[in-house]
Amino acid sequence: MKKHLLSFMTLLSLCLMFSLSSCGDDNDGDDDIDYGGSVNNSKIVGTWVIVDDIGYDTSKDKVLYHDTYTVDEESDVFIFRKDGSIRNYGYYTEDGEKILDYDINGEWRINNNILTLIDEDGDKDSAKIEKLSNTELVLYIQDDEYYYVMTYKKVK
Repeated sequence: MKKHLLSFMTLLSLCLMFSLSSCGDDNDGDDDIDYGGSVNNSKIVGTWVIVDDIGYDTSKDKVLYHDTYTVDEESDVFIFRKDGSIRNYGYYTEDGEKILDYDINGEWRINNNILTLIDEDGDKDSAKIEKLSNTELVLYIQDDEYYYVMTYKKVK
């Protein structure tokens, strides 16, 4: 649960985002990033569920954790709407029971492959979109000590 909360809080609490280039060139043809700086915003509209979450120590380039999830777990879910609104919620399981961990509403924007989320209190947080296809969203988040790569699967 702490890892889920850490991932979520990292995404929602970062104020600075270092823009880094994508290292891979394994474009499978269904990406909608032109790597010159623009994302087709309509591709992000829908429901995305986390399936992979990796945390790294920046100074040692060492993996701190690597968690995988099933879509049914709904550990971290984003619902991006056409009108620019967003809902982000997540569950954890305790004693076989699925328990709501958080449920936040706000707004989203994309500019130059940077996804910015603005919560109900007006706090802004950003992540770099590493990949956006019809079925996969990969977000990259970095702070002074750590970076995170979070992969989401589109379910609706």
